Amino acid sequence: MRDCPHPPPTDDKTTQPSFRRLNAQDGGDTYLEAQIDGRLTYCLLDSGCQFFTLPARFVAPAELEPAEIELFAANGSRLAVLGRTNLMLEIQGLRLSTTFLVSQHVDEILIGIDFLVANDVDWQFANGQVKIGGVPVPLLRRPVRGMCTITSVLGPKSLLRVRGFGC
Repeated sequence: MRDCPHPPPTDDKTTQPSFRRLNAQDGGDTYLEAQIDGRLTYCLLDSGCQFFTLPARFVAPAELEPAEIELFAANGSRLAVLGRTNLMLEIQGLRLSTTFLVSQHVDEILIGIDFLVANDVDWQFANGQVKIGGVPVPLLRRPVRGMCTITSVLGPKSLLRVRGFGC
């Protein structure tokens, strides 16, 4: 910040939170643990998302049905929908057959308002939990994603294919 004519305020009385305050201990629990077709994963509760949305890596293209629908990001940009699929979702012992829209433009599972309304979800912000059909479900912070480093020495005109899978 040296030579900055207008440095940011440093006292705690600022009204605009800093990055550190956004990651503070109070609030921010918006993920729930679930199993999708027996695979443990984490889903983001997003009341601003209209539909349950699944990253493309979770489903083979042959398993997709056509979906005549458009998705838009929060900034208004169009998100391509590859199709839709029906999968079994299990949350705290509740087994729900769920229709997901599938897009390669999302990197995590989004539980949209369609699911929240259809399943009478009661989001208790102060308690850090939701109730789905009356069943309490604890909410979690954003999961830390694993990282992998691969070191390889390749000769000239060589090819190395590395396939990775996310959560």
